Amino acid sequence: MNISAHLAPRTAVLALALLLGSAVPSEAATSKAYYQTVSIDQVLSTRPATVVVSPLYQVTLQVMGAEITGISMELSKQKNFSVSRAENGKMIFLDSLVTAGGADLNLILDDETVLPIRLQVANSPTGTRVYKFMTADALAAQTTAAQATQEEEDAPAPLTPPQAAPAAPAPAAPAPAPVPAPAPKPATPPTSSRPAQPAVPATRPTPAPVVPPAGSVTGAQTVISPAPATARPAATPLLEVSARRDGPDALVAYRLTSPTDGTLFSNVKTLRVTDGRNALTTVPVTLPRSSMAPILGLVRVKNAPKELVLSLDAQTLGPAQSFTLSRKVTVQ
Repeated sequence: MNISAHLAPRTAVLALALLLGSAVPSEAATSKAYYQTVSIDQVLSTRPATVVVSPLYQVTLQVMGAEITGISMELSKQKNFSVSRAENGKMIFLDSLVTAGGADLNLILDDETVLPIRLQVANSPTGTRVYKFMTADALAAQTTAAQATQEEEDAPAPLTPPQAAPAAPAPAAPAPAPVPAPAPKPATPPTSSRPAQPAVPATRPTPAPVVPPAGSVTGAQTVISPAPATARPAATPLLEVSARRDGPDALVAYRLTSPTDGTLFSNVKTLRVTDGRNALTTVPVTLPRSSMAPILGLVRVKNAPKELVLSLDAQTLGPAQSFTLSRKVTVQ
């Protein structure tokens, strides 16, 4: 069986009730909604993660509480998508590696966090399912809060073992032995060190397996506070173009990269070649393998003049910014 992803534009106020009646067979529309919460730190133990879904239903993804709707699954045909935008502003990349019965899906968050997910079709009841994805930091924060509550409840308990500690310094100083002052001093370090331990795994150790393609996963905390995303200015992408003569035509190679190695994507459909004023006919020779930088492609320009101007649109995330890049090149 083949699978494809269809991303349709919808309004931001699209409710879950509308999903039950959209792009779903009549029997599925009358069925109940199925919910499944997927933990990123567990699911992403494989690269990419594997999430088993059932055919003939509409999927709603929730990343840190933000819904990404308009994703429907079909088995009748197969199609490769490059990039689409959901109504909530999140970016959804669907790799071209769409095979029979599955698809690789990359969710790109506003802070450039990449969540790779593999959707696989399985025989299960039809209906509408909501997959809620949580990053490892979010789970660690919940664990830390639970541990902090437990520490407060167990705070009086550690006070009895430290009383055995003054017995060690007592032989060295017999005079202060009856003074109870040393007891509070050793009791303070254990209580301050114990809350510090859950804070360490909440920030660093857990994001390690979460990010195969990106640099680090702090999606949970960064999405809540957009300061890290806005603190880094967006750098202008680099567009390199070269052209060589091939009879009356010209073969034009282009390469789009990010100077900061940040998340950069472009839709090859926005590529345009002109002679400076008029648009020229182009035929794709080699399409980019992905919509994410680095992007490399080759096009044939029919009846090309000596000088060409190639333009390409690009977008960055964290902060989000759009660019229209143009390069003038001489056909060699």
